[in-house]
Amino acid sequence: MKKLIIRLLLLLFTQNSYSQNQGNIDIAKIMYTENQILGSKILKEIYSKLNINVYFIDLPGFRAIEEVTQGRVVGEVHRPFSFGEEHPMLIRITPAINYMQLKAFSKNKSIKVDGWNSISNYRIGIIKGSVYVEKATKNMPNVFSVNTLEQLIEMNLKDHIDLFITDEYNALIILKRLKQSDKIKPLSKPLTGRIDLYHYINKNYKDIADKVQVVVEKMNKSGELETLNKKLRIESIKNAK
Repeated sequence: MKKLIIRLLLLLFTQNSYSQNQGNIDIAKIMYTENQILGSKILKEIYSKLNINVYFIDLPGFRAIEEVTQGRVVGEVHRPFSFGEEHPMLIRITPAINYMQLKAFSKNKSIKVDGWNSISNYRIGIIKGSVYVEKATKNMPNVFSVNTLEQLIEMNLKDHIDLFITDEYNALIILKRLKQSDKIKPLSKPLTGRIDLYHYINKNYKDIADKVQVVVEKMNKSGELETLNKKLRIESIKNAK
């Protein structure tokens, strides 16, 4: 914890955190999110091929956006395609390194889900900084934002919300870890298809982005990227406790 606090203080006073001499970079990672942890493991492998050490800074989603757009960190683990359209100062690395699929979860199995409109009148829990979910629910009357998935699960168990929306992979791990998989279940159809997640790098670090782009393209073409993703997902769900 002390090390993290010192690192965050340095970010406030340092515009560029990358040192070519040391070969170290800082990348923002949305805290308490299993899919971000998965993405960070994939990035570790990618950057290791460039002999670059990566230090991940755990931040709330909204703060991660601020740090990467201001260039106080080199990049962010990953976000959907639209994130790059909204933040032109960032370079999108293609192809995607990860993905998510959003589902509604609840202890109330009788709730029928058939698209976003079907849940608009329920009390909905979401995680702050989940830009895609925030946009999809912005006109809904009863949306409650919290910092962690654990909070959403507790709120649902205590009937403070009717359902919550998150990535299926995130939910499977946390529900298993909290031993709540039997009480809270995914509700019917997914709210989205597979949403690709792309690594983003601030344009101030184009030299790094160019190198990372080459590595990601090679790993994708060889099938290594997909194999690594599948392996990490299976291991994470199996070992969740």
